Amino acid sequence: MLPSVNYYHVLGVKPNASDAEIRQAYRALSKQYHPDTSPLPHPIAQQKFLEIQAAYAVLSNPEQRSSYDLQRRYAQNAQNVQRYLARTQGKSPVVKPQPRLSSSAYLS
Repeated sequence: MLPSVNYYHVLGVKPNASDAEIRQAYRALSKQYHPDTSPLPHPIAQQKFLEIQAAYAVLSNPEQRSSYDLQRRYAQNAQNVQRYLARTQGKSPVVKPQPRLSSSAYLS
């Protein structure tokens, strides 16, 4: 299962975003959703601000980001396998015939 929150989506950046792009997105969003300055109701702004902080904490740390990316790839691959198995369940697998090898010691 994929992690419940996609940190790249939270910050609005692509998975291949640079550190500078991540920092820039974090700063812009943290100003926009800071509970003291946001026009949103305080509980909503606070929740969104905490999500932004959590995303930045992981994506700004190279080791945590690498681990997070690996976890997302593993979960995505597991989902793809589950979808494949669900599609092919009950169907016989396609088996390609193997070429026959000559029993002769001489090549023909």
